Amino acid sequence: MPKKVKKNTSNVSVSAAITSKARIKLYRGMIEVMKNKGRILRTDTDSIIAAFNKKEIQNVIDKPLGEVYFDSNKKILS
Repeated sequence: MPKKVKKNTSNVSVSAAITSKARIKLYRGMIEVMKNKGRILRTDTDSIIAAFNKKEIQNVIDKPLGEVYFDSNKKILS
């Protein structure tokens, strides 16, 4: 009896395209942080951690900046 051949359903091209699009979106987000006088502290595959001056924080927090939305669940220290 012949062995069953397992079909591989992954596609490297599709994976590469998705990864590339995600990197572009993160890069645009990093540019928006810098445009709004922010400092990038750390990035990951799906997030940007940034610091802003206390005087500028109200201009960016809880508002969309391009494709990025800076959400704050923490109290802003004054």
